[in-house]
Amino acid sequence: MGIDDPTQTAPAPTSGSSAELHPLIWIVHHPDPQWTGRYRPLEGGADLTIGRATSGVFGGAWRDDDQASRRHVSVRRHGAEIHVEDLDSRNGSWLNAARIGRATWIDGQCLRVGSVVLLLRWSALPTGLAFEDREWVGVGPAHAALIDAVNTVGPLEYTVLIQGETGVGKDCVARAIHRRSVRDGPMVAINCAGVGDSVLQSELFGHTRGAFTGADAARAGLVDAARGGTLFLDEIGDASSGLQAALLRLLENGEYRPVGSDRVRRANVRVVAATHRDLRSLAAEGQFREDLLGRLDRWSLQVDPLRHRPEDIGVLVQHFSRSRPATAALLEQLVRYRWPGNVRELGATVERLCATTPAGEPLDIAPWLSAEEAPTIRKKSVKKRRKRASREELETLLEAHEGNIKACAAELEIGRNTLYAWLSAAGIEPGSYREA
Repeated sequence: MGIDDPTQTAPAPTSGSSAELHPLIWIVHHPDPQWTGRYRPLEGGADLTIGRATSGVFGGAWRDDDQASRRHVSVRRHGAEIHVEDLDSRNGSWLNAARIGRATWIDGQCLRVGSVVLLLRWSALPTGLAFEDREWVGVGPAHAALIDAVNTVGPLEYTVLIQGETGVGKDCVARAIHRRSVRDGPMVAINCAGVGDSVLQSELFGHTRGAFTGADAARAGLVDAARGGTLFLDEIGDASSGLQAALLRLLENGEYRPVGSDRVRRANVRVVAATHRDLRSLAAEGQFREDLLGRLDRWSLQVDPLRHRPEDIGVLVQHFSRSRPATAALLEQLVRYRWPGNVRELGATVERLCATTPAGEPLDIAPWLSAEEAPTIRKKSVKKRRKRASREELETLLEAHEGNIKACAAELEIGRNTLYAWLSAAGIEPGSYREA
């Protein structure tokens, strides 16, 4: 199947994919859910005309879109720059929610053409298929590369350490590893944070009768409950020193001892652990055992934050809303938001929208997403408007901060959207200043 085949889903990179970056145009919103998550690369010197009369682009995604003109917008690539030009369309072309005539399309920005929202991402060129897991969805290269790694390590008996910010879906990755394993036992999870050491050890390893006050009967622990399956240790970075010692024995010898017992038992579990903390830094500070880290980190997986993979947002919204219709304006808002709470926050946002939107109406703007930015906006609004920086000043600043937009905007004392507008007007691509 070719890229323009409407039945094609976004492919995933193999472990040997090239790290070369390509400009990929992703559909993050389409009235027909089957189109969301599809992409096409924009080759050097390419000149695309998008509209109802150009069926070759994305296999005719605009064919039935009455909001799009026959020839709506052109997209041209000139080296590292992508230029867009509205072709006197009836309803206009919108870049990051602002109507444009001509503009430079920057990595991470949304272009609305009719009822369709497109996202530009410079990334590795995907190969393979990414729609593969019923609970853990995504389409972009980062998601697909992680699926590739899970497919590799799943059938093995290695201990796996999953790292990533809070809310990225580390538990989903752990369940995916378990489903791909050759073990027929259950997956049992425990959170190592916020619970006392004695309670945790009792939960994990069980206890004998009379081991502590209230232990009126012997009880098997989660290690026993997970026999023949997977034991998932969430937030392992918060484990106490006592629990770390017990876990080291479990991983080294496959042995554990119920609380209050002098009898050693044999475990039959595979351990998968997860953390949002930097375990190597904790080990260097003496807060985490280096020998335990060595046992845990036999195979390490990194889950990227949602802000680094906005191409996944469209299919995630469909997943959380159960394919309930949404407006283009909502998807533009969701893609532009930074998601400090990652996928978990996105899921909660979509669920809230579903609960507050009457049946039969599409999900629309989520006003509470911008609420936390309001104080900053009000504070900046009383400042004297800064004169636009020159191209030379912008280039010097980007070089100094290696393309970090947040740092550049902070030094200029302007918002990131304002800085993006200045860069667009100057024809500067910030991605070219970032380290490869």
